[in-house]
Order: sequence, then structure tokens, then C-alpha cells
Amino acid sequence: MEYYTAVGMKMQASGGQFMVRMDTEEYILSGVEPYIWSSLTWSFVDGQEISQRMRYLMKKANINGTRNVGDAEFAYGLRRLCTRRLVISGGGSDRECAVEGILKRSVVVPFGPSAADRSTAFWLCISHGLGVRSAVRALRSAKLDNMERCVLELLQENGDISLMMESLDDAKKHEYLRIIAEMIAKRVLTIASVKGD
Repeated sequence: MEYYTAVGMKMQASGGQFMVRMDTEEYILSGVEPYIWSSLTWSFVDGQEISQRMRYLMKKANINGTRNVGDAEFAYGLRRLCTRRLVISGGGSDRECAVEGILKRSVVVPFGPSAADRSTAFWLCISHGLGVRSAVRALRSAKLDNMERCVLELLQENGDISLMMESLDDAKKHEYLRIIAEMIAKRVLTIASVKGD
């Protein structure tokens, strides 16, 4: 089984183009690439499901009605993203093995809206009349349990998962990798870069 995930952080280029920053490099995405990359963000997706997720995302963005994406265009976009290492894959006997393989070569960074972004969201909710409950939800950040805080502390220095794993025994390694995968799904961490294959 082959699973894929997106690498890097979305930015917006000065011209409004969709851009992804990975380490110090910045990449402009075009065509179907932004939709493929976005459909893989904060998740580990079976290779057979990527096209379906991309098409769903395009439909939600109301793009599919104006444009039909063929299999060749999709395959080219995915291959181009993999070549630039903005999308990485991992294989294994099951999903857990594939995800562990991806994470072991990843460098992660904490992710979340800044206090200023949360404050802006709060005031936007108020100004649009969405009510105080909605506005207060915009101020909240993700809740972390004790184990998640412990993992986050271990990753604070440089985010290199393989370095963090060196100091752990085998039982802890599997548990910590599971927690890191959950934190990525919760959008607490994001994969910023990948070390060489």
C-alpha cells in the first residue's frame, strides 16, 4: 500500500499565486497542483483515493463545472509535486507502516493560527453577526493532552523526528509516531520538509 501526504506550508505569492514554502525554497503551484497538494494536507491518503479527493475539492471550490481534469493531467501534476518533494509517499504492509515510514524522514513544525489571526477571526465573526459563541470558538487553539505536550516538547528544538526517535525505545517509538500522526491530523503540526530518501 502506498500512502501520500503534502509537505510544506501554503503561502501566497505577491501576484496572488498559490505558493508552498518548504525549508527556504518557495514553489509556485499551477493547474491541478494546488488541488492535489491541498487534498493531501494534514492527512495520509491511499494513492488510489487522491484523484477522488482532488475532484471533490475542485467541486467544492466550484472549479469542476468549468473544467474537466483528465487522468493524464492529474498524473502529471502528482508526478511533478513528488519530483519537487512537495508530496511524499511511503509504502508498507498497512497504513500504519506507511505513515511511520513517512514520519521517520520528516521534519515537523508546530502549526496553528497566530494570536493575531485568531483575534481577527473573532472580530470578523462579531462583525458578521455570527454571535458570541462562534466568535469565542475562533479564539480557541487546539487542546493537547499530556502525551501530546510531551511530544511537542521533544520536537521543539528542531522538529526532526528521526533525531527524536534515537533516544526512545521501540515501544515508545511506535506510540510517539502515532501521536505525531494524530497531531498532524488535528492541525497542530505540519510536515515542513523531508530528509533525503
